[in-house]
Amino acid sequence: MVKRLFRSNLLLGQTRQPLLRTGKAIMQSDHTEVPHYLVLREGCEPYVLNADRRVVRREASRLLRAFARSCGRPTSIADDTWNAFSSSESILLIERAQMQAYALVSGIESEHQLRLLAGL
Repeated sequence: MVKRLFRSNLLLGQTRQPLLRTGKAIMQSDHTEVPHYLVLREGCEPYVLNADRRVVRREASRLLRAFARSCGRPTSIADDTWNAFSSSESILLIERAQMQAYALVSGIESEHQLRLLAGL
């Protein structure tokens, strides 16, 4: 039996998104691959980080950059929670205060929205 479900899709600006579900659960995203932060460093490729602030990749599409600037929450990487990332990438303390960073996930996104974000 197939049921039609509807979820809001904030990433695409649609009010309702149909999803098909059989008796099986919808496959969950690999949360280690979902971008949670975008960090911009002058003169370098951007950093895309997961929820644990580990580098997922060192490139960001124009769509991801646009999404970060329009929907992401500006954040600082100067506090202690960013120490592991900063030391692994050899970022000086003074440079950390000047870097732009965006939090991409607020915590209320659906699995579908997270999959879309991972594809950007």
